[in-house]
Amino acid sequence: MALVVAGVLAVWLLRRAPEPPTPAWRVEVEDVTDADHARFESVTGATGRPQRVGDLLLATVVTSSAGRYLADMTGSVLVAVDPVTGEIVWQLPFAAPDERSVTRCAVTDAATIICVGAVDAGKGLEVLTVDPATGSILERLPAATRSPAAVVPLGDGVLVVTRFGDLAALGAGGDVRWEASAPGPVIGSPAIAQVGDAVLLEHDDERLLVAPDGTVRTASSRCEVTVVAGEVWACGDNRTTGYDAAGDRLWEVSGELVEGDPGAVTVHEAGLARAVDPVSGTEGPAVRLVDGEGSAAARQHVLPDAVVLTAETTGPDDPMTPLASTVTLLDPETHEAAWRRPLDDPGVLLAEVALVGDTVVVVGESVHGLDAATGVVRWERTAPALPGPVLAAADGVVVAGGSGALAGYRLLAG
Repeated sequence: MALVVAGVLAVWLLRRAPEPPTPAWRVEVEDVTDADHARFESVTGATGRPQRVGDLLLATVVTSSAGRYLADMTGSVLVAVDPVTGEIVWQLPFAAPDERSVTRCAVTDAATIICVGAVDAGKGLEVLTVDPATGSILERLPAATRSPAAVVPLGDGVLVVTRFGDLAALGAGGDVRWEASAPGPVIGSPAIAQVGDAVLLEHDDERLLVAPDGTVRTASSRCEVTVVAGEVWACGDNRTTGYDAAGDRLWEVSGELVEGDPGAVTVHEAGLARAVDPVSGTEGPAVRLVDGEGSAAARQHVLPDAVVLTAETTGPDDPMTPLASTVTLLDPETHEAAWRRPLDDPGVLLAEVALVGDTVVVVGESVHGLDAATGVVRWERTAPALPGPVLAAADGVVVAGGSGALAGYRLLAG
């Protein structure tokens, strides 16, 4: 009888619903400001991962006159958070340059924070150099530019993309190194990435390549996705083309460019994925992501020394419900599948993936911890109400950030 009970208990333990992880910490917008309407936004104003400087995670809390997206901006607060403990190390408040803009900041290649915006209401725009360790303003000088939609690193200075479509390269001292004009106003958060010493700006249907000397070149107007890998970038639709930092074509291969993290190039065609050398265009072996029939889709996640592909297939009768979902890790040397793991989780395709220690953490509708070497599922948990994108941090903490909060989860306790 004891053996039977033990066996039943073992089966129950295996089949029971995953347990939720315990938040290690949570920072709400109310911890930063007492404004009635506030939200976390990108520090730079561009799309992408949260900004890191040293061991700190940077976030911006934007305050507005109402809870609507197009409400008048009233100010912002730059916040530095310890991603392991959730401690707010420092915060720096700003006024709103105007009712449609807030101060935007970027971390330069010298690990210095440069902000473009307003400290005092009605005093005009300034370029501010901020101490990353303390949040103190080291220098503030007038900025000869219009209100920023985004500020991104450009060498030892920053590139300011104004909401009117102007481009201006500013030095740390506020000097305008060059100015140029984009085709029109910037709507929302533009996708911006560095390619070598140049900046690639997604503007409407065009990709603008901005050189350090201010030369603006329309690099492509037909691709749907842009991926950066070192000094090479790729655009893809039914075919994928690689370009160098000057916008010159390097190679072209068949297959749709897999969307996702920058840092690698992977193409997908008829349920098969292939890694592509970003410099030569040499293709790796074809890797089947999901078995069976149906329409396949994939997404790329670039981890240290590896690329993980999340994939799913859907049928023609119900394209919203996955027939099968998998996680595949590509060997960094051979580009073959080191392992492929099916997961019974409809949120796998759009899952966030992070490497924490020797565990690949996949956050879909549930959270899965997979052995990085073998793909064996070590543990599963019910997914928390993650406030947004996930990134790996030190000491086994996975940090998520969204409009209402930042949160850190210790997901390796299981």
